[in-house]
Amino acid sequence: MPRRVARTVLRGDRRSNAVVLPDTGDWSRELASMGLSVTGIDFSAVAVAEARGLSSGQGTARFIEWDVNSDAAPSFLEPHSVDIVTCRLVADVLPMQRFLVRAPGWLKPDGVVHIVTPVRERLDPAQKHRGLMERQIAKLGAGWKDVHRYAVTADKAIEAIVLQHYA
Repeated sequence: MPRRVARTVLRGDRRSNAVVLPDTGDWSRELASMGLSVTGIDFSAVAVAEARGLSSGQGTARFIEWDVNSDAAPSFLEPHSVDIVTCRLVADVLPMQRFLVRAPGWLKPDGVVHIVTPVRERLDPAQKHRGLMERQIAKLGAGWKDVHRYAVTADKAIEAIVLQHYA
């Protein structure tokens, strides 16, 4: 997430928090470097252990094991308690329907869902199996009052979608 987006969403509040689903550590460490309190979540105990090892002593990122497909959310995911719920480069393998049903309940009133994904139609033919198609990206905003997209890469092969104020 570019720092300008983080500043806009967080309005300079260093007590803001983010939840990263799923996460092996890189994205959580990046967000923590911006001053956020971050919880990286992954269903794999191996990925969580690796993220913890790589992140030891590096700020405010913590990592827990949880499968978004399970029924019960972790106790720290209380209703309306999170500023940013984000996923990066995994939208094509994350159960997006379930994720987008659950995430609004975790967000604070001005919180956002931030999704970074390759756009299949813009990828090199050898990578067309990655990311989401334009029609899938368009559906992500269903039910949200504010939907914003921006290019992450200069060729727009990777974009971010920011969803805010679930209706």
